[in-house]
Amino acid sequence: GKSGTLRQLRRELGDAPSVTVARKAWVRPRQAAPLMKSGGEYLLGRGLSRDIIVRCGVRQVDEAVVFPYVKDGVLVNQKYRSIGEPKKMWQERDAEPCLFGRDLIPASFTELVIVEGEIDCMSLHQLEVLNCVSVPAGAGGLEWIETEWEWLERFTTVLLGLDDDEAGDQGARKAARRLGLWRCRRIRWPLKDANEMLMGGWTAGRVREVIARAEEMRPDTVRPLEDFVPDILRGEPAGVSTGIGELDRYLGGLREGEVTIWTGRNGDGKSTFLNQMILGLIPRGHKTCLASLEMRPERIGRWLM
Repeated sequence: GKSGTLRQLRRELGDAPSVTVARKAWVRPRQAAPLMKSGGEYLLGRGLSRDIIVRCGVRQVDEAVVFPYVKDGVLVNQKYRSIGEPKKMWQERDAEPCLFGRDLIPASFTELVIVEGEIDCMSLHQLEVLNCVSVPAGAGGLEWIETEWEWLERFTTVLLGLDDDEAGDQGARKAARRLGLWRCRRIRWPLKDANEMLMGGWTAGRVREVIARAEEMRPDTVRPLEDFVPDILRGEPAGVSTGIGELDRYLGGLREGEVTIWTGRNGDGKSTFLNQMILGLIPRGHKTCLASLEMRPERIGRWLM
């Protein structure tokens, strides 16, 4: 009746791993200065409210807004975004990769939304999607999976809302393979990203509807039955005639891709019956191969004759 993960069970039973993985010595950054007027105006111009800006603890250095990455109450990383053009983004050197906004998610939540960008994450929080985080380094950077592994284990569903482009699709697929395809779904945003939806006046209800339609991320070799509807509606294809009318009515003929096994006691006429079918197939242009582990070719030939 025990539930949970194998790691949790080992921890409860005192069965510590015999091999410890060496962890990198991350550099903890110094907290940036408070947000200034220029940074506040930039974020307000992106449709974000003062409340969400304060809740996420955004700060500023010169002409760049600073997004703090806080893990279990500790500042572990900071990401910088220039206010003017051209857009520039950079992070602290040798800082621990983690998910932006992770400490804002209530402990009771079991569903997680992951997006590609701090402003997108803040936009969704403003739209009442309170279980949203952002990756630290674009769709291709997956270092956060290792450093956040234990925290991610608590979520039974992971909704990947990375940008709807080739890079986002590839990143989502790679992340899902490591997180578990069985619990991952792909969100398809109707606009470029969540911030555009916020700026476009989308309501919280409409955004939740988009998230609810997230696609399953199944293996490439698994397809839904709906993919085969045209073939289903065409009906069962006619099989190759056995040459025996009553048998065709019973079997529907011999269908390609199927194997039919004829069984019976010695002397019941299995070989004679199959020989008769072969003689009916050859004149209609169907190639046949006859293999026997007990009769030589000349005996088979006399039998066929």
